[in-house]
Amino acid sequence: MKSYLKFLSRNKAYTFINIAGLVVSLMFIILMGDYTWRQYSIDTWHKHADRIYLMSEESYFFLWPQAAEGIRQQCPDVEQTCCVLSQSGRIKHGDKEVKDSESGIIMLADSTFFHLFDFPLVKGNRQTALDAPDKCVVTEGLARRLFGDKNPSARRCR
Repeated sequence: MKSYLKFLSRNKAYTFINIAGLVVSLMFIILMGDYTWRQYSIDTWHKHADRIYLMSEESYFFLWPQAAEGIRQQCPDVEQTCCVLSQSGRIKHGDKEVKDSESGIIMLADSTFFHLFDFPLVKGNRQTALDAPDKCVVTEGLARRLFGDKNPSARRCR
């Protein structure tokens, strides 16, 4: 060991290249491990998380009803589909308006959304929350900003 340390002290360029290579290798191993851990731990609290798959691009996701029907015909193992569309925009109620940059992305989903996902609702019924085209679900923060202290569950979306 003593002779190896003596060799490293005499060959500084060799030592630097080896240590730099080791550091870069370890960095990539840590990054790949972190990426893998994040991919397998996202939304694992859903009841059937191991059976839920998202087909999308990284920043924008959607599934049209026609595509969902095609997927079900081609893949008989698919138990259920949920058609969603994410888009930017603004939400307005009376004179109050919330723009996309303040509230995040608006997501349009069909009535099967709460059958697949276990998101808790503060108010309302999960079974009937999205069973008609004029119904919507909003976050607590958005409800507070748009409706104040009034009950948002008594209102209809337009």
